[in-house]
Amino acid sequence: IMLLPDHINLTGTNPLIGPNDPDMGPRFPVMFDAYKAELRAVAHAVAKGQGYTLQEGVYAGIPGPAFFTEAEVRHLITIGADAIGMSTVHETIAAMHGGMKVLGIGMISDMANPDLGGHATETEILDTVKKTSGRFRELVQGILVAL
Repeated sequence: IMLLPDHINLTGTNPLIGPNDPDMGPRFPVMFDAYKAELRAVAHAVAKGQGYTLQEGVYAGIPGPAFFTEAEVRHLITIGADAIGMSTVHETIAAMHGGMKVLGIGMISDMANPDLGGHATETEILDTVKKTSGRFRELVQGILVAL
């Protein structure tokens, strides 16, 4: 489980493209501090109370669906990404547009590393999600109680 302090939007799109409804939010929401430090501090404290330490890492949003090539993973590492996913970036942009506070939590299910010769299979990824889902649920429930 990883907390997101920031993201890189590599999806090639943005959920705010098109006419803006000012009642929904500003035309250009500030994304500089999208993932709130105070919410991450609560998540860290809850995880510690549950007996483990959370890591933080930059999330790269990609269009998917596909497993990346070795060169693509190396590129993402070079530009500062620690994790890859397909939806969180758009959800965060929309939430910031609407004035919400965001806590980004990722369940890392594939430790793709070009130096280790590959990544997990779809079956291995689903197994990891199944094994981690209980801890993830307990963390989220603990955060909600703490807030």
